[in-house]
Amino acid sequence: MNSAPMRLRKLISNHYSLDEFRTLCFDLGVRYDDLGGDSLNGQVRELLLLLARYGRLADLLQLVALERPSLLSQSGYADQAELLRALIEALPGSEE
Repeated sequence: MNSAPMRLRKLISNHYSLDEFRTLCFDLGVRYDDLGGDSLNGQVRELLLLLARYGRLADLLQLVALERPSLLSQSGYADQAELLRALIEALPGSEE
């Protein structure tokens, strides 16, 4: 199984350092210290779940696309809109 959330979690975990991830959270207005998870992988997971609950997955994709222009193309989805649709379908509580 290689779902959209798993693909995006792996991409962010593999291409962002911990400090860069903390900055990503800051730029999204999310308090890094409020995220659960004991590792970067777990923290990315918790960020995805949090943003899904608040209907902000598109904000994450937009910011990642600005910071790492070629990263989302590695997700296996045709474009950002297709990836967003797949994330919304897969993540509990998504209300985009």
